[in-house]
Amino acid sequence: MKNRTTFFFNLLVFSMMQITIIKSLDVYQNNLSLISNLKPSSVWEEFAAISMPRGSGNEDKIADHIISQSLISGCNIFKDNIGNVIVRKKASSDAYENVPFLTIQSHMDMVCEKNKDVVHDFLKDPIKFVLKDNFLYADGTTLGADNGIGVATALAIIKSKNLIHGPLEFLFTVHEEDGFDGAFNIKPESLKGRILLNIDTEEQDSIYIGCAGSSYVLAELPIKREKLNHDDQRYITISIDGLRGGHSGVDIDKKDRPNAFHIANRVLKNLHGVDFRIIGIDGGNKRNAIARDVEIRMALPVNQENLFNEQFEEISKIIVKEFDQEKNLKFRIDSLFSKSYKYVISKDDQQKLLSLLDKMPHGVIKMSEKIDDLVETSTNFAKIATKDDSISFETMQRSLIRSELDKIANEVQNVCTTYGAKAKIEFGSPEWEPNTKSPILNLAKSTYKKMFGKDAFVKAIHAGLECGAFAQQIPGLDTISFGPTIIDAHSPNEHVVIDSVQPFWNFLTKLIEDFAEQKKK
Repeated sequence: MKNRTTFFFNLLVFSMMQITIIKSLDVYQNNLSLISNLKPSSVWEEFAAISMPRGSGNEDKIADHIISQSLISGCNIFKDNIGNVIVRKKASSDAYENVPFLTIQSHMDMVCEKNKDVVHDFLKDPIKFVLKDNFLYADGTTLGADNGIGVATALAIIKSKNLIHGPLEFLFTVHEEDGFDGAFNIKPESLKGRILLNIDTEEQDSIYIGCAGSSYVLAELPIKREKLNHDDQRYITISIDGLRGGHSGVDIDKKDRPNAFHIANRVLKNLHGVDFRIIGIDGGNKRNAIARDVEIRMALPVNQENLFNEQFEEISKIIVKEFDQEKNLKFRIDSLFSKSYKYVISKDDQQKLLSLLDKMPHGVIKMSEKIDDLVETSTNFAKIATKDDSISFETMQRSLIRSELDKIANEVQNVCTTYGAKAKIEFGSPEWEPNTKSPILNLAKSTYKKMFGKDAFVKAIHAGLECGAFAQQIPGLDTISFGPTIIDAHSPNEHVVIDSVQPFWNFLTKLIEDFAEQKKK
């Protein structure tokens, strides 16, 4: 009997695996069909091939794919103990075999965000493409163009047989979106190249030579609960969702990108004369994404229900009108039925929570005095989660200047501790100091001008790039970063501008060629 049970269980597991494989193949074929006419075809075909689950910590499948494709192409492979994959490709001809290694770097993981009404399991479901005019989106989830386009481009170069180049080294890192673990664990002896092209920025015509460092403030507010009379209370959930959110570095200065927690705070502050009691509040998802949704569970006296409804409707209409570019912003009230909800947060702790919500900073703290239109320092109020006896808060700070980063992190920590929360500061990633005299920058500027007849924009970015971690780990490393145009990364509205990918490919491959010619002996 036991053997029969085991047999049928294994058969069920096998059948489920086959269904998953078939589903993935169907999605891949649909994706491939959708992008069949896009250029350069080699990059888009590789991008369709990696439309697989690959959130931070779930990179094994894409790593295996990169390794198998590289082996087929006759490359040498190395995988380190944290999961980074290094691929080395011989020079295109004997004339370039003595050229120094040029390292091309991208990260394998993606941010996994989806709309609330979308059924998608990021641990097993592939990304579904949606083509709209000159943009490629996903179907209600993040697309993974950050940094999937970079990975796809690297794979296209690995497989190419007609490019001119010296010895090439491809570094594919893990955990970029969740702490830079891959970059921080690179050992200098693991890489042969000391000139690195990071292909992970998201603005065509721009070459990046600096980035912000980051830190996190993580806080926990202890709460006590008390029992209410269930009979004369209405138990409800307020949901605010549909916001676009976005990248907490690139999009933090956009005035039309409200944070869901600030909207929730405005709603609660406008409930005048309503004796509401909070049961719990939850929202946000990733530290490096602007919070797009929030849910507040609460109780209120039955005889104040009409007053509550009137005020909730009034403030929600004002907010919807104010943020008219948030086309999918929704306010909703739903009923709760479980008797366990009658245990609400105590009045004292609720007041601490409301004060913390009101005082928690979010957004741009300071603009750069040296570079026009560049955010120097910011903080992102990213996530709230409620447990039985505590409420946790996650925030992320960024700055181009370490002292300013420490300053805003301390300020956020002080806000939390002022209202009774225990808060700690964690290091995120190092800033990358610009080097305007970089040899690879000068070559890239020259190549760009020859190709496009204009100067590239040389910039720093208010986001984290692995270049900072590499520069810290590898003395003497010379690096720049560039890429095609990707909009609304880290949100379900993420999309890549299709027409920016061909120029990016042309520039990258010509820069590789020019480097080989320059260094040829």
